[in-house]
Amino acid sequence: MFDPNFDEGDPRLTELSALADYALPFSNQALILPNPEEAARLPEDIFGRELPPSWCYYFEKADLARQQGNWQEVVRLGDLVRQEGIPRDSIPEAVVFIEGYAMVGDWLTASEISKLSSEANPAVTPMLCATWTRVAASTTEEVVRAAAGEQLVQLGCH
Repeated sequence: MFDPNFDEGDPRLTELSALADYALPFSNQALILPNPEEAARLPEDIFGRELPPSWCYYFEKADLARQQGNWQEVVRLGDLVRQEGIPRDSIPEAVVFIEGYAMVGDWLTASEISKLSSEANPAVTPMLCATWTRVAASTTEEVVRAAAGEQLVQLGCH
């Protein structure tokens, strides 16, 4: 799901800019039911058995928790995916975990993921800058602003 507040600077969207510009108006997070009475299930005879949780599963669950402001759940899921490692082609999606760790005050983990992400794919630097700017703007606490500001400097954000 596209979200202009969280996908800013994603190099994959820059490459697909015309498609992203077209699809963004159709992306409506209000249509998501975060806690349905019964979870949707795909027909097994068409799609086969459900696969065990993988990166995509954990990312989507973390992104939903982010949308709900449930930072503890984002961190819980982040701890699980960090054991497996973040796939190189999914580096832009790591921002949900960076933001989650930052929002609970785990600056060491947030900055570690941020650094690994920028080193693995320098094209995500604008996205990381937008993430740390959003973290800094989300609070009036000086310690949060200082930690986010330090990351903005380390990334070379303007």
